[in-house]
Amino acid sequence: MYQIFFDNYPIYDPRDEDLIIRDPRVHLAVGEAGEMSFIIDPDHPYAWAISRLKGTMELRAEGTTIFQGRVTKDARDFNLSRTIEVEGLLACLNDSVIPPHSYPDDWRNDAAYQAAQASGNVIAFYLGWLLDQHNSQVKAGQKILLGDVTVTDPNNYIFRESSEYLSTMETVRGKLEDLLGGYLLIDYSGDTPVLNYYSDLPLINTQVVEYGQNLLDLLDEADATETYTAILPVGKDGLTIAELEDGEISPGFIKEGPIIYSVEAEAQYNCRVIRRVDWTDVLIASNLQTKALAQLSSGSAMLTRTITVRAMDLGNIREEVCLASAVAGEAIPGRCQVGTEKAAVTGLDGVSRFIVGRYVQIESAPHSFSVVYPLMELDPDILDPGNTEITLGATVKSASSMAQSSSRAAQEQLASQQVMLMAQQEAISQQQQLAVQQAADLEELPQIIETAVTSAVQTSESIVYTALERYVETSNFQEFQQTIQSQLSIMADEVLLRFTEATDQTKLVDGDLQRTLETISKYFEFGMDGLTIRAGENAMELSLDNDMVIFKKNGHQFGWWDGVDFHTGNIVIGVTERAQFGSFAFIPRENGLSFLEVGG
Repeated sequence: MYQIFFDNYPIYDPRDEDLIIRDPRVHLAVGEAGEMSFIIDPDHPYAWAISRLKGTMELRAEGTTIFQGRVTKDARDFNLSRTIEVEGLLACLNDSVIPPHSYPDDWRNDAAYQAAQASGNVIAFYLGWLLDQHNSQVKAGQKILLGDVTVTDPNNYIFRESSEYLSTMETVRGKLEDLLGGYLLIDYSGDTPVLNYYSDLPLINTQVVEYGQNLLDLLDEADATETYTAILPVGKDGLTIAELEDGEISPGFIKEGPIIYSVEAEAQYNCRVIRRVDWTDVLIASNLQTKALAQLSSGSAMLTRTITVRAMDLGNIREEVCLASAVAGEAIPGRCQVGTEKAAVTGLDGVSRFIVGRYVQIESAPHSFSVVYPLMELDPDILDPGNTEITLGATVKSASSMAQSSSRAAQEQLASQQVMLMAQQEAISQQQQLAVQQAADLEELPQIIETAVTSAVQTSESIVYTALERYVETSNFQEFQQTIQSQLSIMADEVLLRFTEATDQTKLVDGDLQRTLETISKYFEFGMDGLTIRAGENAMELSLDNDMVIFKKNGHQFGWWDGVDFHTGNIVIGVTERAQFGSFAFIPRENGLSFLEVGG
């Protein structure tokens, strides 16, 4: 159930026929202030209370505040009905200005900054200073506090400079979000809004998007318009790498005149596509070459794959059924019991509505999908919650389209799904019985279910051995699942050993059902090309191939060790002879170490 309040005056409540609004529109988004609008008629008992800028408009879902904002537009028509437009409180960051500054130079002698640099997070310190500047200039209703900051810099050092007065919003976006990425997410649970800055969204929605349940549409697109196979890097004042020596600068990457190209990408696409990339702060050609190589080897040459999913929010349908039960006097606080045409919803087994700024798990066997996507935007239908739909989208780099995925990977996934299904079937009846017991007795102790399954699946091309162990602990206010699986796949030209540990935890925190999902996978692949070791979705992998150790990122080599020298880009470190960096090297001498120019 959605409710709207203005300074605690009720504006909309579906249970009261006097508290009615028309044509409401709500847009919630990560990194945005969000907005809301509606029409209120002159006979509304609290229409008089609404005023521009002064006061706070609040949207609640099941008693939890999901949006707060201020009225920015109030238009009255011929019939005296008013169209109210509201912007989220994050927009208050436009109300203050940040003076010119140089970070961290202006804070060199500041004890708090020194502590952040030594053992803290300089990004959190900088964002905290920006919010302190904002809060010192505005009134109480415009203030925003600093929350969690998980965005970090590998060296815990950033340089930010401004020679003019900018709004706090411009500074936060231009100096942090645009350069470092991450997610700005505002929290309204306290008396004052709190701004969190996450490197990754920490929670996952408990409601799953599933084929045959609430999945409405799925679109998978591969786009080559932004794909390139070569880079022409340009530095400060038109600097290029043309003067550097041509040739292979890293396995699979060739420097030719002013460009660097990927041998693998050009062979795959049978063409050369050059993109100019500017690094205006680079003054040395060898550094420019290193940056270009790093970008090209990071997977930029791959196709862009965009996956869009549209789904229905079943949590809102559940809410309408519970509300109907409450009117009939059949509801229990926090739970509801419905008719035989719909399943019962009880405690943690209920379906919670989607919450923006959390991941959503998507399962679709016909599309070979089992992924999680962030829910970045949400437009809830507050008058008819059952009509609320969500759109999930993710853009990733893909070496080939979905249609070109290997049959070997499909066989492995099928075998894994078969084993998972067996475990789920064995545990499901016990979990259903447990749910009934939880609804009847709130004092019941946590229940534990342990399941072990082994299987062997053989096809004409492979044999897959799998061992799985599942641990489930369920209590009234939380559920914890841990699944550990090892899988050995044997093909004619390859042996793959995979270990997977997945944890899925759901708990009730201050009335909010929160879910976290973590999967750790490690692979050992033995083939004609040697041994490859990688961990889950990590872009890095290590290969042992004959007499070399090869380091890869996103499938592209960026360094190797031949037992004597370590090579990466134009840097060569010799174990017994010298450490070379571009055209310079540290060379051992009888009287010490010399740093000399040695050529390309």
